[in-house]
Amino acid sequence: MKATTKRTLIDIAVIIISGFIFSCGLKTFTAPNDIAPGGASGICVAVAHLTGLSEGVLYFIVNVPLIVIGFIFLGRRLMFKTLLSIITITVATDYVFAYLPHYEGDEMLAAIFGGLLIGAGLGLCYSREGTSGGTDILNRLIYKRFPHISIGAITFATDFAVIVFATCVFGKIESALYAIIAIFFQNDRYYRIRKLRGQDAAYIQRQIRRDCSEDNDRRQRRYIPQRKRRIQRR
Repeated sequence: MKATTKRTLIDIAVIIISGFIFSCGLKTFTAPNDIAPGGASGICVAVAHLTGLSEGVLYFIVNVPLIVIGFIFLGRRLMFKTLLSIITITVATDYVFAYLPHYEGDEMLAAIFGGLLIGAGLGLCYSREGTSGGTDILNRLIYKRFPHISIGAITFATDFAVIVFATCVFGKIESALYAIIAIFFQNDRYYRIRKLRGQDAAYIQRQIRRDCSEDNDRRQRRYIPQRKRRIQRR
């Protein structure tokens, strides 16, 4: 088996596992307790509360336009892995964990364990150079347009907006406070898993820059031959 094929199979397996871990944290702990842990998952928890639709279906709907835009501006390699992650999360949320027991007890415990599981899922997915979609794609698109703004600041802004929206939907400040706790543990687990693979903050920043520049490189490679042909015709 070629090294590239082996790596691709490992990437697929890890991303699928990460999707199930992510879905467990979302469907089993945060969603039943009205905790919107930032990002697209937080939006889905809040909208599900309003509409009665399932979080998995909403997660897929939210991500469809972002995936299309991502393929155009962020490159195919990243988006193929992201699409796999989104499909896994959608299926696992609606067809696996929807039929398993949900924790509806102490909101603090729900925030902690939900955040840890979501963060572990994100860490595994990102460690194989994928994303979970949603605001992860949006944040990269914003960073691509405004590279002078750090990805951390952009992520903070989008998570803050989601928490404010969810607080208005649930009508209680406790939802926002527990969401902040969930995001804290989510980020802690995410960075710990990345560090286990030797991927520190500097590595993560370089990875994001590479992903954002991949489309520009592809467009440039496509543009140069076209320009040469036009010159030859003259």
